[in-house]
Amino acid sequence: MPLGYRVLGWVLFGFWAAMSTQLVLRDLVPDDAPLPTAGYKDQLAHVELARPRVERIGMYLAGKRLGTSVVTRTRLETGGFRIEGTTDLALDALVHARLPALSQLPGGNLLDGLVPKLDTVAWVDDEYHLERFDIAVTVAGTTHHVLGEQLGSGLVVTTDLGGKAESRTLPFDGQAVLGMLLVPAESPARLKVGNAWAVRNLDPMTGTTQTARRHVARRERIAVAGRIHDCYVIHTEVDGKATTTTWVDLEGALVREERPFGLRLEREDP
Repeated sequence: MPLGYRVLGWVLFGFWAAMSTQLVLRDLVPDDAPLPTAGYKDQLAHVELARPRVERIGMYLAGKRLGTSVVTRTRLETGGFRIEGTTDLALDALVHARLPALSQLPGGNLLDGLVPKLDTVAWVDDEYHLERFDIAVTVAGTTHHVLGEQLGSGLVVTTDLGGKAESRTLPFDGQAVLGMLLVPAESPARLKVGNAWAVRNLDPMTGTTQTARRHVARRERIAVAGRIHDCYVIHTEVDGKATTTTWVDLEGALVREERPFGLRLEREDP
């Protein structure tokens, strides 16, 4: 495998890790924030056996479409749950949206048509604790993996960089959720104007968790994909200032999310 594609794969993984855990979905607040903590129970308690919940989300940056993220939440007959997310990213759109002058340079079209793929699978037990995960980045036909498995009080993380696997054991936070799944879901029970809660996100590369504060600001009706949705508006805050705004429907499913750096998510499923 060419070294350039190998490096590119891990750069993309780092990009998604940053966008989904540190910069975008959940912004930092003090770890001792006196708030109830939301976790996998909020996402999965309402998922029925033999009736997976599927969400298809379009991704946009600076008005340009980047790709699609599809998240499927399934209750397993053997017990527990499986959450699967697949994201296809148009790399040329990402680069040219942030660096439009690049396309004017010699060789600036080398990324055209290159569509990396991010696949994330997480298994959660009946008590809504993360058991294990498999994160895969595929670039130019080659796949890199980050694997995680909870063993006792530790999290064993294995990275496979082009056939060279390395493992390490890290402390594990039983309340944490995997931050690589880009489509959030909220419990309908929390959707009341004025309610606030904390979320602890797991960074799969370091095994560390980060705590965030989210609160329901208001009710609002918005139009997305030609439909009117009755939504709750949820803000993520840093130092008392909202940085991410999320619109969820009355069932807690994402309708629209506006994030830093001009990134926007919008529901595409019916």
